[in-house]
Amino acid sequence: MGGRSGIGMLRIAEVQKELKMTPEQVAKLDAKQDEVRQKMQTLFQGGGNPAEMTPAERQKRTEQMMEVQTKAVNEILDPTQQKRYRQLDLQQQGASALMRKDVADELKLTDEQKKAIADAQVKADEDRRAAMQGVDFQGMSADDRAKLMTKMQDIQKASGDKMLAVLTDAQKTQWKEMQGTPFTFPAPTPGGPGGGRRPGGGGSGVGTR
Repeated sequence: MGGRSGIGMLRIAEVQKELKMTPEQVAKLDAKQDEVRQKMQTLFQGGGNPAEMTPAERQKRTEQMMEVQTKAVNEILDPTQQKRYRQLDLQQQGASALMRKDVADELKLTDEQKKAIADAQVKADEDRRAAMQGVDFQGMSADDRAKLMTKMQDIQKASGDKMLAVLTDAQKTQWKEMQGTPFTFPAPTPGGPGGGRRPGGGGSGVGTR
């Protein structure tokens, strides 16, 4: 759960404006983020190495982390803000959000669809590991880093396209509606809360590619 999720997303000025957050709500972010950090540390204590987990184990860990983040966000935002926040969260996560239990339940994904989506994620993970194999990050030139970033984005797009292809036309329509009005996340800044995406969140949109 990076800086573009949960409390981290609420730190983005453009998101605060979109959600019409009050100064009082913004003032609660520091304390709430410290609380989330402590809960995350507790969650990871005694846990396995994510790289050695099965897809099911990783999914369970991700859901636990999301539950902590969602609870913290909901303790700051009012119901109307929570609804829009979820739309932004789905846009930001893109098609990978289809692996979330709450999303899968809402879309009424079949077991066959869930497996196909999980397989696409596993393939993307394998492709990313292969792309990173033997990479010397310290010695990389700016051009090499840009090429690697482009390759990672291509892997993510291919994975998202495979996941979306699993959905029926009705589910694709519902998925688009679940994301609400497209929102343009700001470009990343050094030391800022993470990378940006165009509306639809890198593979999340339907019929936008």
